[in-house]
Amino acid sequence: MSLLALKTKKINDDREIRLFLAFITAICLISILGSLVYYFSEVTTWWLILIGLITFASALSVYFLLPNESPPPFSHEKRGSSAWLAIAGILISISAWWSVILKVEILESVRTPWEIINPILIIALGIGVFLLALILNSKPHSSQSDKWITAIIFFSIVAMAATVYPLGYGFDPFIHRATVAHIAEFGTITPKPFYYIGQYALELFANKIFFLPIKFVDIWLVPFLSAILITGSAWIGLSKLKSDSKLGLLAIFLLPLDAFITTTPQSLAYVLTACLVFLSIPRLINDKSIPPWLLILIALTTIGIHPLAGIPAAIFVVLIFVRNHRWLLILVAIFGSLSLPAVFVLQASSSDLTINFSLTDLAWNQLNLGFFFANNFSTWFDGMYLIIDNLLWILIILAIIGFIVVRKMTSMTSTTSMISNHLNLFLIAAIIWIINYLILTLTLEFEFLIEYERTNYADRLLIITMIFLIPHAMIAITEISKIIKNSRALSVSFITILALAVTAQIYGAYPRHDNYARSAGFNVSEDDISVAYAIESAGKDQDFIVLANQAVSSVALQEFGFKKYYNNDIFYYPIPTGGELYNYFLEMADDEPTRETMISAMDLAGVDLGFFVVNDYWWQADVIIEHAKNQADDWFSVGAGAVTVFIYER
Repeated sequence: MSLLALKTKKINDDREIRLFLAFITAICLISILGSLVYYFSEVTTWWLILIGLITFASALSVYFLLPNESPPPFSHEKRGSSAWLAIAGILISISAWWSVILKVEILESVRTPWEIINPILIIALGIGVFLLALILNSKPHSSQSDKWITAIIFFSIVAMAATVYPLGYGFDPFIHRATVAHIAEFGTITPKPFYYIGQYALELFANKIFFLPIKFVDIWLVPFLSAILITGSAWIGLSKLKSDSKLGLLAIFLLPLDAFITTTPQSLAYVLTACLVFLSIPRLINDKSIPPWLLILIALTTIGIHPLAGIPAAIFVVLIFVRNHRWLLILVAIFGSLSLPAVFVLQASSSDLTINFSLTDLAWNQLNLGFFFANNFSTWFDGMYLIIDNLLWILIILAIIGFIVVRKMTSMTSTTSMISNHLNLFLIAAIIWIINYLILTLTLEFEFLIEYERTNYADRLLIITMIFLIPHAMIAITEISKIIKNSRALSVSFITILALAVTAQIYGAYPRHDNYARSAGFNVSEDDISVAYAIESAGKDQDFIVLANQAVSSVALQEFGFKKYYNNDIFYYPIPTGGELYNYFLEMADDEPTRETMISAMDLAGVDLGFFVVNDYWWQADVIIEHAKNQADDWFSVGAGAVTVFIYER
């Protein structure tokens, strides 16, 4: 390659990095400015146009005014025939995946997509990951195209739910979509929530400025941004370490991938937290290519989207700024270790929510830190679940190896080492989140949540912990590949193990119902939508309540919005699940569907008409239906008995 062509290539590499940073800046500004407009005014198209102009000008400034840094070392050599064959194999594997996925349309209630899609399909992407690993490990500096291949594979994994569930996946997204639709129509919603607005601002901007349907934006937002932001930021962070191999990039596939398959404020906050972590790597090795204001901007954006990830993000940024001041670092670490339990207690006390605190009755049985090994005499599934069930411990082991590498490299006298002891801030942060997790799990009980959701908030801290372990896992994988590079057999074996681990991660990213795991949830179906409309038709203009599961309730909220509230704060469907109406539903569905229970629920809302909905997949549905027929005034069913509705009148 000529000197002029090489110089042009380096300039293009630098431009691509600055374009990436400008894109992140734009995302953050739209989120923050949109949130400010929401809190202090009403969200209108004119406000969003103004935000768009400010964001566009700011992004251009980032692109043109950021100093030109020496770009990450990418290969400028022509690929050999073996590399092109590997790329062809990757494209074939991705095509094989999508050729199946695009034909699947899940409209009925199922526990897991693997009931419809043969799990053997994951082998296709597993082969693609194996070939990608060979390319990443084949030379010291990889090509820019390798980054895009990585992003496409990541997107292929996390986009399956958005593709095969056209009605929507999960339950929380339905609630958030209904909220965004309400704000889009009325400019605001009351009472104004103090979080989630950062995500809503992005969706409203896409809806009002680019005329994209809210449902489309909501379904694809996190799968798209996770593939772009996580892959791009990880590539930049790893490249700044100037390592001999880019194989460490595969560590992003060891993230808890189920956190990125649906769009919720929490999942979007995870994406930005991961982006913050990877873009912090240059700052921690004294590379100034990532401006400190960008890290602050990402942390502020994350707070506005979901404080459970935003507070850790903000604390980590503070750790970065005080990293050279030992006592300040210790004080921030102590404060950070107590921050989230303190926030939960303060929020509960100001919102009349019940949280019990106890140092004597510690809930050891609630900890989700055990090491699991199942032997069901199925080599493939035993192996996959060894990865799926022990992901945290695998990352801890890799992080320890990475820590040893960092200590070894920083002890060298060579001034060319790009490793710094400051990288261990990631491990300090991970320890802080584990302490928060232990305090939340052992000492606090969230009584305002239903029993099986009470550890949800604490468990999310384990995901944040894993995100902060990834940089050291990247270093560990890179170092291991370097140590064994002279042995072809060992290198191929190591790459094979990595590819198999990622393959297991693909399977584990989605609900499973097999001999190892029992998914209790069902997706929203066409019958759920039909029954929601049938109830609205039967209720006519009367005031009524509906006792139904999360699927039917979520659909009703999406289709009819925040239509009816009674006694100020009782929604006519049992949302949220921690509310009193949902407890009445559980009494009807899990105990006995008595008329007295329904009358008590109607008394709570002050109405004279109630509907009780039973899906055929509910535990002992046949028994419940027969009992309810003897208690209700009338009943009907939809979907050939898939959903049965009982009508109670006072």
